[in-house]
Amino acid sequence: MTEAKGTIISKKQCRTGYSRSKPKRLLLVCLTDTWGGVEKNVLVRAKHLQKRGWTVGVILVENTFEDKFNDCPNVFSVPRKSHILDFRAPIMLHRIVATFKPTSLFVARKEDWFIGTACAWLNRIPKIVCYLGINRRIRNSIKYLLIFKRWRAWLLTNSQEVRQNVIQHNFFLNHLNTRVIYNGFDMPLLQDQRKESISHKTLIPEGSWVVGCAGRLSRQKGFDLLVDIVPLTDESVHVMIAGDGPEENQLRRLVNERGLASRIHFLGHVSDMSDFFTSISCFALISRNEGMANVLNEALSYGIPVISTRVPGSRELLIEGIGILVEIENVEAIADAIESYRTRRVIFDRQRARQRIATLFNLNRMIEETEQLLLSSQSR
Repeated sequence: MTEAKGTIISKKQCRTGYSRSKPKRLLLVCLTDTWGGVEKNVLVRAKHLQKRGWTVGVILVENTFEDKFNDCPNVFSVPRKSHILDFRAPIMLHRIVATFKPTSLFVARKEDWFIGTACAWLNRIPKIVCYLGINRRIRNSIKYLLIFKRWRAWLLTNSQEVRQNVIQHNFFLNHLNTRVIYNGFDMPLLQDQRKESISHKTLIPEGSWVVGCAGRLSRQKGFDLLVDIVPLTDESVHVMIAGDGPEENQLRRLVNERGLASRIHFLGHVSDMSDFFTSISCFALISRNEGMANVLNEALSYGIPVISTRVPGSRELLIEGIGILVEIENVEAIADAIESYRTRRVIFDRQRARQRIATLFNLNRMIEETEQLLLSSQSR
C-alpha cells in the first residue's frame, strides 16, 4: 500500500509510473469515510480494470477503507479535512496525480469534482470522469462551467433519469459529454435451501415476515419513516436494517420511544450481504432521493420481492410489473405494499426479476462500458 503523508511520493514508490508501453493508467479519487454504493463501485472498477491490464491507483481518506483495497498495489491516503482552510488534502492530491501520471482520472464524489478536475487539468490528464450516483442539482455556476467546459470533464451517471435531469437544467451538459453506465453485479447462485438465517441474532420469532432495508443511516434513506410504517402492518412483520451512519443513534432512540424495538432491528454494518438477502421475505427501498440504488438491484438479483419509492433509477428499473412502486414518504402505501406481498395479493416473478438484472446490470457489461469511456476520444 502506498501512502502520502505530507511528502511527494518518490518515483521509487510509484515504479508503475507513466510509460508509453502501458498507456492505460487510471486513478480513482474516493474521499469519504462512509462505505456505501459509490465506494463499492469504486472498488469493483479498480479490481476488474486491473484484470484487464490497467494500472490502477486509488486515493482514499487515511484510516478508512485501505483494507478493502488490498488487491490494489497503488493505494494512496490523504488526511481528513479538519476545517475550511485545511489545504493538506488538495495539495497531497495534486502531488499524487503529478507523480502517478494517470491517463484517466475518476472522481467518485461531487464534493471532490472541482479539486480533482483542477489537479487533472494542471497535470494535463487526457480523460477526466466525474461520477454522479444520485439525483443532485448541478448549478449553472463558474465552478461547474470550469469543470465541464474549460477542463472538459465527462459526467457519468448510473441512471438515465439522473442524466436527463442534469442535462435539462444545465447549459454546459449535454448528450455528448455525459454517459450512463448501469452498476454491474455478479449474479448469486440461489440454493434450494436458505442459508442459516441471521434473523436469530435479532430475536425475530420463527415464521415472521421479515422486511429488509439497507443503506447509510441518513435522512435521505427514509429509515425514520419505519416507525410510522410498521404499526400499519400485521404483527408478524419485522424489519431488519443493515448499515450504519450519522443518524443511527437518533433512529434507535426514535424506535425505542415508539415502542417498536421488538419489531425494528438494527444489524449495523453487514459484511456478507448474501446472508442478509437470504434471511428476508421482501426488500423495501424507502429513500427520499436516489440514483440507481445498488441495494435494490442486489435484492432483485436474489429474486427477492421489492418495494421502492418513486425515486430516479427505481422508476426505470421496476417496469413491466417487476416490484411495487410507491410515492415518496407515503407510509400508508409502503405498508400496503408490504401487506400485498405478505398476503400474496401480489405475486412476485422471481425468475423474471433475476433475468432483468442479468441482462441490463451485468458486471462484465459495466466494466466494458467503463473501459470504452476511459479510452474514448476526448473530442466532443
